Amino acid sequence: MDNLRFLKATVSLIIKEKIILFDLSKESDNDYFKAELTNKDDRIILNIYPKQAISFYSIDFYGQYNFKDEKMLLNGYQSWTYTREVDKNYKDTSLKYVPKAIVKKFALDMYNDRTFENIDQKVMHGFSYSYLRENDEYYLLASLNEKDGFTAIYFDTKNNQIHFQKDCLGYVTSNSYEGLNILLIKGNENEVFDRYFSLLNIPKKTFIQHRGYTSWYNYYQNISEDILLKDLISLKKLPKKAEIFQIDDGFETYVGDWLDIDKNKFPKGLTNLVQEIKKEGYKPGIWLSPFVCEEKSKLFQNHPDYVIHKDNKPLKCGSNWSGCYGLDIQKEEVRQYIKKVLEYYISLGFEVFKLDFLYAAALLPLHGKNRGQIMSDGMDFLREILKDKIILGCGVPLASAFGKVDYCRIGPDISLDYDDKLFMRLMHLERPSTKHTMLNSIFRRQLNTRAFINDTDVFILRDKNTSLSLKQKKELAIINCLCGGVIFASDNFATYSVDILNFYTQVTNLNYKNLKNVEVTKKNVIIKYENASKLQTLKLKR
Repeated sequence: MDNLRFLKATVSLIIKEKIILFDLSKESDNDYFKAELTNKDDRIILNIYPKQAISFYSIDFYGQYNFKDEKMLLNGYQSWTYTREVDKNYKDTSLKYVPKAIVKKFALDMYNDRTFENIDQKVMHGFSYSYLRENDEYYLLASLNEKDGFTAIYFDTKNNQIHFQKDCLGYVTSNSYEGLNILLIKGNENEVFDRYFSLLNIPKKTFIQHRGYTSWYNYYQNISEDILLKDLISLKKLPKKAEIFQIDDGFETYVGDWLDIDKNKFPKGLTNLVQEIKKEGYKPGIWLSPFVCEEKSKLFQNHPDYVIHKDNKPLKCGSNWSGCYGLDIQKEEVRQYIKKVLEYYISLGFEVFKLDFLYAAALLPLHGKNRGQIMSDGMDFLREILKDKIILGCGVPLASAFGKVDYCRIGPDISLDYDDKLFMRLMHLERPSTKHTMLNSIFRRQLNTRAFINDTDVFILRDKNTSLSLKQKKELAIINCLCGGVIFASDNFATYSVDILNFYTQVTNLNYKNLKNVEVTKKNVIIKYENASKLQTLKLKR
């Protein structure tokens, strides 16, 4: 692999509502700031020293790279974003054929980086870290300062350029600012990723596999105390003890009104159910989306000032429920509400918190902070409240969760068929897809135990309410166990046959140590893993 050769670096500021670009190869000292660029073989560091309060737009570094036939990893913006190895001819066609009116109506562009003003959607790119791979040699390109702003990594194969762009839009400061801190390192897979997380000062996590149950993929919001109690009893049929019983969405009246439990579904509230879960020997888990509310919620109706606004209008963060909106978590009254909610669920006895739709807090730069700073601060805030409780992050820009959560989703929701409906395949890269979930688990496998323990979402082995074939269900379960540590199923286990129960026992004996090799070809991803002292092969279509 060729080394990255310096072309130019620029700093863009917003001055009198205009974007002014400073080319550092010509001007590293001006009326606004002084810049120091360190460009060594393994590191690019750019420090900015303001001479007055300045408002940033972006910081960019361009390097020359001679692309050949390497595979490039495009790490998606957040948990759900499809992440994949590609070749130099890859083109992203998501949302390309969806009418703009549909995109706007359902806020389909709000789940991803299309909300960023300065991201070039025409050039293939990923976020925070990437690599170029030739066989078993990796050239890792990774940002070491995502808490200071998200870093996009572009691969312009047409012009043989790699471009790093710090999204610091909205950041206003008169203090020194580390605009870029990029690691460039070669080696085998373990060498480069171990070095990356060592430099981030994130200790390697002790691998703990949690088996359990979640209600979502069988009932979605149609849950009740009776349904969950039946599924709780069904866990007794498992030959291998589960640890967690997680209540997913559907217990609240409206998303955002977390203190209002649906009395029709849960006439006794959640207290009785939590007690029953603990009595059976499981950790009670709860799903919450603390940074969002839906349009029908009392929170939205009574406190419209709590949500993020753009052009004096509430800004949707997606089309879920009755339409959802991100909360402005920099406001003290919003923080106090979130704190009250989380402390309420702690008081009920919940020990595991799946916190979802977290990206919604960072839709826009606000209050002098850029998106990355807001997201990093939000994750610190959640940990401060929940202390030693188990946090499972979801729908979050991954680097903001590095070292801050116990477990983290690394892919989109599975779908009850293999790759959702045909028309859905034109949608955004965060859409539900069992195929995308499995591929994300493979291409983000290196995060497991380094950044957090991977949550590879659930597998389902039931016969009803899914069109997945038995082969697809088993492949999903195998990949989940090889690439993650949250081994959840979303079934009533009393419906399992003896054969399925035996498979459940066998597959949950697998973990990341059994994964021996991943080979990526033009059409397939080939996984080799050890099972009962025998080498097995699993082949997935890309």
